[in-house]
Parts: sequence; structure tokens; C-alpha cells
Amino acid sequence: MQPATAKQLDVLVRICVVCYIILCILLLFAVVSASSESSLVETESIGQVFLIGINRPEKHNCVNQATAQQLWDAVKHFETDEELRVAVLYGKGLTCSDIYN
Repeated sequence: MQPATAKQLDVLVRICVVCYIILCILLLFAVVSASSESSLVETESIGQVFLIGINRPEKHNCVNQATAQQLWDAVKHFETDEELRVAVLYGKGLTCSDIYN
């Protein structure tokens, strides 16, 4: 086996740098996604009205598994609170989709 040439080492270093950058971007995306999942659904009580807002405007408020779980939790809260009489479901931002992603 022959030793690597300077050109081959240069290409290998460039590939490693690109892989490192991609890894950093993916890790950053994972951290942002994990922190934003805590507020995919926002709720607020105003008198006897319970507002349930889907907070994924960047995804046109499509419902994914985490959002579905938070919606389920919000509905259970509404059902168990005897002071609440009506629930209003809405999407934050300009659009609201009925698509599950």
C-alpha cells in the first residue's frame, strides 16, 4: 500500500471539514427542534372559553406526533375542567392545515 499523496490528504481533510459542518448543523437543528417541541400547542383560559393554539406556523400548523400528543393533553385538560364550557382550536400564523406530517 502506497502512502497518500498531498492532494489525496487535502481532499480527505476537505471531506472531513464538510462532514463536521453538516454534523454541527444537524446537532443545532436537533437542539432547536427539541426546545420548540415543548410549545407546539399553547393553551389559555378566558372565562369559560379554552383556547387551544397549534404553534407550528413554519409548517403551516401541520400536526406531527409530538403536536398530536400535546393536542390530546390539551383536550383532556378541557374535559376535566368543569369551569370550561367551550374550546376553540386555532392555528398560529397565517395558515392552518389539516395535514398530519
